[in-house]
Amino acid sequence: MSVSTKSLVYANSGLLVAFLGLLALMPSGALARAPWKGPRREPPTETPRPQVPTSARAIAAPLAVHAEAGVSAENIRRALAALERAEGWMRSEGWPSPVADGGLGEGEGFDLYLLKAHPEGDAVYADAAVLWSELDAVSAFAVVEERQGAELEERVLSLYVQAVLLGLDPAEAESWRRATACWLLRHMDASARCGGALRKQQREPWRSWIAFSAGGGAGGAILLEFLSWRLAAGGSTWLRDLWHFARQYTWDAAAGLRGSPDLWAALEQLLKMRGLRIEEMMEELARFRIDPGRRMESLPPIYRQWNIDTQKMPIRLANRDPALQSYGSAYAYVDLRRAELPQELRIWLRGEYGVRWSLAAIRVGEHGELQGALSTPLRESHQAYLPVQRTPGLSGLWLVVTNMSNRRPDADISDENLRSFQLILDAQP
Repeated sequence: MSVSTKSLVYANSGLLVAFLGLLALMPSGALARAPWKGPRREPPTETPRPQVPTSARAIAAPLAVHAEAGVSAENIRRALAALERAEGWMRSEGWPSPVADGGLGEGEGFDLYLLKAHPEGDAVYADAAVLWSELDAVSAFAVVEERQGAELEERVLSLYVQAVLLGLDPAEAESWRRATACWLLRHMDASARCGGALRKQQREPWRSWIAFSAGGGAGGAILLEFLSWRLAAGGSTWLRDLWHFARQYTWDAAAGLRGSPDLWAALEQLLKMRGLRIEEMMEELARFRIDPGRRMESLPPIYRQWNIDTQKMPIRLANRDPALQSYGSAYAYVDLRRAELPQELRIWLRGEYGVRWSLAAIRVGEHGELQGALSTPLRESHQAYLPVQRTPGLSGLWLVVTNMSNRRPDADISDENLRSFQLILDAQP
């Protein structure tokens, strides 16, 4: 079923759910309903709302800011303006509004609580599950600590998006919400830094994507920007449809929410529809991070684990701490400007067992421009070999090693595929 088709099914599924609900009331044994045997996720914890004295409401949208005593009137105004901006942008992109909370904030709209300080910091919290929804859903509110200027506005924008996503699919991992919020935030405001998560993700490229990305997942916005470029998808429609595709309905919620399909599974299906594989995308992403071009002009440089001096060969480089997480990469730069270097450079990769490995060499021209990449075939072997011929104008090589894991990622489980490797460089005699 295509994403667009599934969206239509969701939009017209109310009668179907009502009919199935009637069947559930039939006498025991009248209808055999197979129990769900897939993964389960704990539903979000119901959290009481702060009690604060001051409220300000938007005129043109169902939004409210509730402020603690001592919060400045200017910051209340700034937070409400940011909420209105986020709501307008999300609505223009076709995203749903936050789930109605039944007046828990003394109004039907979304509620943001602006506090001087909060033990948990900035966060989105769930109310009770929404029983009238045809798919799993919860109403939500957000708490933000008072800050000054643009920092407060950025936090409010992010929290609004996360609240929309929590209501949309309460079984999805928080790290996916943070990654999506960061990516959407950068489309609302290109100067957004997501709390430094993008810089940290580039400085620690050994990290996996989403579950172990920097900033609790926010660093995964790099992955989403790459996918948007690679799929030639304008706007956020593709990601919105991906979230809708991953939604589900849990008949027996007391045992936990159904955890499948999740967004990784939905992404795998989307790529298959395009004739692509996740593994191929992860290899390309590792190269994209070196020079993302105009797609992410503000992305900091990737961290080079080694700057290789080719005066003494063979060269052995061991990566042990930190080991690479699933789809994490390590980067080395080889300077080839010495005229006495031989015509061919030989590169061996020896990785630990249990995962697949990717080895790529990216040519660098005299002026720093990338001239194309060579890579080894992705296979089950933990070893790889790559010969690189010297050509006129070649001044260096980026070497990229990526842990390709042995399974599709899951943002809700720990990564058991941390692995180390060794690189060996030698020259053709």
